[in-house]
Amino acid sequence: MKYYEILKLNKSVLQCINLHGGNLRDYKYIAMYEEYLEMISDGNKVSYIVYILSQKYGVSERTIYKLVSRFSVDITVRRVHYNV
Repeated sequence: MKYYEILKLNKSVLQCINLHGGNLRDYKYIAMYEEYLEMISDGNKVSYIVYILSQKYGVSERTIYKLVSRFSVDITVRRVHYNV
C-alpha cells in the first residue's frame, strides 16, 4: 500500500484530528495514557503518576500534563463530505 492510499483511506480521521488541534505523533503515547488511566483508577495522585510516567517515557512532566489534557478532550466526530 502506498502512502497516498493510507492518507486517502484515513482522510476523515486525519481531518478530525487536525480540526480539534491533535498532533499526529500522539499515537506514541497511547500506552502511556492507558497507564495514566489505570493508575488514576488505582487511586494514585496525579503528581505521583506524572512523575513516574515522565521517568518511564523519558519526557518532561509538562509534556505528560499536555498529553493527558489533549487525550481527555471530548470530540464529536462529524461526517466529512468529499468533493467528487
